[in-house]
Amino acid sequence: LTNEYEWFKDSSTGKYGYQHNGTLVITARYDDVWTSFREGMVWVKINGKYGFIDKSGTLVIPARYDKVLDNDGVYGFKNGKAKVELNGRKFYIDKNGNEVK
Repeated sequence: LTNEYEWFKDSSTGKYGYQHNGTLVITARYDDVWTSFREGMVWVKINGKYGFIDKSGTLVIPARYDKVLDNDGVYGFKNGKAKVELNGRKFYIDKNGNEVK
């Protein structure tokens, strides 16, 4: 048994979700997902855009970004911020989706 959530792909829909120790925790409803949660959140892709969900599956940061970028070796949150791209502009966001330095 592990403390990590594992992603899975629903073969009938092609959508991704998460399970924990074999139990469904987040329904397969995303076009793509990252492998692991960082600081309690993970990016998901919905209709071609990226946002972030928490471990309950709540979309905490709306899927509005074009890309999630490498943030010092992590694709997601590190030290409270994530690197994203929107309309060709690269910047960092905090866990509320606010732009930060």
